[in-house]
Amino acid sequence: MLIVDDDIRTVFALATVLEAHKLTQQLLANIRRWLEEDPHHPEQGGAGGRFTG
Repeated sequence: MLIVDDDIRTVFALATVLEAHKLTQQLLANIRRWLEEDPHHPEQGGAGGRFTG
């Protein structure tokens, strides 16, 4: 039974890591989109970012 318990823990650990990775990728995609849409961002011709004052 110990082997089964370890396998179950491993599966849950991998699922947690994969979910965290997915959420991180979504967050990074949102940040990129927000930066692209920010009219104050230097790449959009503005003087500075939204949080630079």
